[in-house]
Amino acid sequence: EKSIVLLQNKNHTLPLAKDLPFVYLGGPFAGDIRSLIGNYHGLNDNMVTLVEGVMTKTSPSTRHQYRSGCLVADDNKNPMDWFSSQAKDADATIVGLGLTILLEGEEGEAIASAKKGDNTSMKLPEAQMKYLRKISAAKNRTGKKLIAVIFSGCPLDLTEVIDLADAVIYAWYPGQEGGQALANIIFGDTSPSGKLPISFPRSAEDLPPYEDYSMKGRTYKYMTKKPLYPFGFGLSYAKFEISEPIMDKRKMNAGESIKLTVPISNTGAINADEVIQLYISLLEADVTVPQSELKSFKRIPLQAGQSTLVNFELNESMFYYINEDGDTVSYKGKAKVHVGNASPCSRSKDLGASVQSIEIEVL
Repeated sequence: EKSIVLLQNKNHTLPLAKDLPFVYLGGPFAGDIRSLIGNYHGLNDNMVTLVEGVMTKTSPSTRHQYRSGCLVADDNKNPMDWFSSQAKDADATIVGLGLTILLEGEEGEAIASAKKGDNTSMKLPEAQMKYLRKISAAKNRTGKKLIAVIFSGCPLDLTEVIDLADAVIYAWYPGQEGGQALANIIFGDTSPSGKLPISFPRSAEDLPPYEDYSMKGRTYKYMTKKPLYPFGFGLSYAKFEISEPIMDKRKMNAGESIKLTVPISNTGAINADEVIQLYISLLEADVTVPQSELKSFKRIPLQAGQSTLVNFELNESMFYYINEDGDTVSYKGKAKVHVGNASPCSRSKDLGASVQSIEIEVL
C-alpha cells in the first residue's frame, strides 16, 4: 500500500463507494498474476489480482463484469467489441494496463519483446492505448468514472493516459497481495501515500541519448525539462497543509548543525500518512552540482484534523558535494533548504504539491 502512487484523481473520482450498482473491470492485467511479479520474485499459493481484490470490497448487491478486452501488445484477432458497451453502462470502470516481465526486464525472460526487454519508446503498447481510447469514449457519453491502474517497473509516457482516464494509479509490480492493496486504496480503506522514486519524463524525446553517460538532463537532480510527474510526487485523499519551516538559526559554522521544524496539518476528513521530504540546493558551488538533492524524509501518520511538528537536523555532511575529480568537498556559501511533499520544481507546484523553501548560509 505504501508504494502505490496516486498520480491523478480528477474531480475526486477516488475513493469509490463500495455499494456502486455496477463495477466493470477490464484490461489485460486486471486478472493476470503477471501484473504482480517483476523479474525478481517469489511465488505464493494466494496471488491476489486486481479483480480478486475488488471483489473483496464491493457490496453483495454490486453487479460485476470482467473482460480483458485487449491483448497485451497485439491487436485483437477477433474484431468483435464486447467491452466498450459494458464500460458505458458501468458506474465505474477499472482497467489494468501496463507492461509485464514478458515485455520488459531481463533479456532472456522478456520473450515478447523485440528489443530484448527494453522499452525504447516509454509508451504503453498501442493495442492497450486503442482499448483505453474506446473505453474512454464510451464512458464520456455517460460521464461515468474510469480508473486506470498501471503495472510496470519503469516510468512510462502517460501523456495520453491522463487525458483519457479520470484517475491514474501507478502500482509498479506490487507483489502477491497487490490486488488487495489496490482495492484497499481504490475503495478508501487506505489513503494512498506512495511517492515517486524516479522522475517521469513526458516522453523519451525529453531524455539525453542512451549512449551519453553524463548526468546532464538526467534525474530530478539535473533534468531541466519539465517532467510529466516529478520525483517525490504522489497524491493523497487527505488534505495536508505544510507551513514554513522554523529554524533555530540561518547560519551554520563548521561542525555545527541546524534544527529545522516543519508544521504540518491534516485539514481533510480522512486519516492518512504524508511523506515529508527535505532537499538541499547549493547556490554558490564552483562546479556543476545537483539542482536539488534529497537528504532526508519522514513518513508522518495524521488523523483527520490533527497537526504535528516534524523535526529534522541539518548537519555539515548534508552540504558536501563531489567535484569533477571525484573528491568530496565541504561546501561554503548560500544554500536553500526545501521541505514539502514532492521535489522542489515548478511542475510539483503545478500539480498542487506543497514545497516550502528557506535560504541559509554555510560558513
